[in-house]
Amino acid sequence: MLGGVEILKGTTERIIAENDFKEIKSVTDSILLIPYYARSHRGNGEMAVWLPSDENILKDQLKERARITDKVFIGKESSETAHQLKGENTHTGGPNTWRDASDGGWFSYTLRVDPVQPMELVLTYSSTDGGNREFEIFAEHEKIGEQKLRVETFSAWIDKVYPIPVDLTRGKVM
Repeated sequence: MLGGVEILKGTTERIIAENDFKEIKSVTDSILLIPYYARSHRGNGEMAVWLPSDENILKDQLKERARITDKVFIGKESSETAHQLKGENTHTGGPNTWRDASDGGWFSYTLRVDPVQPMELVLTYSSTDGGNREFEIFAEHEKIGEQKLRVETFSAWIDKVYPIPVDLTRGKVM
């Protein structure tokens, strides 16, 4: 196979999510490891492939993903249109980057919610975004949080969680 290039075959445990991420389990599966240079026809060269050493890391990531009811891809026109972007004096840095508002501006989206379970709004900020950046966060015209951005660390993305009162989502889907 592959003109004499050595490959590794074996079995492994694969972590899967079923029933809309409600069930996360390990299954035995086969694995075939092919050197990257041979598979992609790029010649010899260094490359690192990382396989997790602890299955709980993957399970935790899948559990976290199960918590997501809706997600807006900021700056991606199709996603922002699907989520009914509205606003004044709002700007974006392009697909999958940032959105802000200035000079008294604002912006809003319409998001799916779970009509039964308590919900949280998770907003992701750049840790290097600072200056005079203070704003309030609303859900259904009710203030659920306020934020003052300041430089917090080296360049990284930071998630901030804002609990949404259950009476704002009870019985609603959007």
